[in-house]
Amino acid sequence: MNTYHPFRLMIVEFAHMGRSMKQMPSAGDSAQVPFRPPHWKPSGD
Repeated sequence: MNTYHPFRLMIVEFAHMGRSMKQMPSAGDSAQVPFRPPHWKPSGD
């Protein structure tokens, strides 16, 4: 990133979270994304 503007940084992080939520296999997994650590993936059991 080439900015230190807090609003822009926040928007980028929300965009990454949104992409992660879209990639989850179920709605339940998607709902967990904001509360899990970064790069969390469901176990797949």
